[in-house]
Amino acid sequence: MATPVSMGMKKSDLVLALEQESETLQNITDYFEPLMRHFRIFFFWETERTNLKLLRADYIVTVDSAAPVRDNTERAGIAADHSGMVKFEDPTSYGFQVVVSALVRYCDDAPAAIARRLEEAEAAVRRERKREALGIVRHCGLPAPSAKITPLQPIPTVSASSRLPGAKRDRVPESTSGSFRGCVRYIIDRGRGKKPQATS
Repeated sequence: MATPVSMGMKKSDLVLALEQESETLQNITDYFEPLMRHFRIFFFWETERTNLKLLRADYIVTVDSAAPVRDNTERAGIAADHSGMVKFEDPTSYGFQVVVSALVRYCDDAPAAIARRLEEAEAAVRRERKREALGIVRHCGLPAPSAKITPLQPIPTVSASSRLPGAKRDRVPESTSGSFRGCVRYIIDRGRGKKPQATS
């Protein structure tokens, strides 16, 4: 990025972060790249140099920086300088047509993409709940279930009026067997976010 440093202007932290070989930019890239597969991405770049007044005309963002080559992404140049990239003259201009056509395609594909992502999210929740259930089973020393677990079934709740007289909240009855009491205690502690205590 061209900056008139020679005229006595001090580079700000933002400008330093945007320079080539910037550690900040590299960190942002490293964090973002694994997320790119979840999005439809279209890179655009300026094809005309920007007039920098006292300095020579130059590209504010180079094509390599603005539109890196990545799998499952699209790229296109806009016939304008950095400032004019989003200032289309009329709906018939090439840049406007490219942007609008991409947005229309993304909107058309959105319902199917959303449905697919919801299925993936639900599958991830089921896997996580199954993992937690198996962890509880192992902690309680119970045999692993042979039947398929369906952890998304709603858990019945007990209202305050249906509790036994004198019963305290989250209190395990003393008459309950030791192994079962330990398992119930384990589940209660997990629900409270406590570190479960080992049971005998």
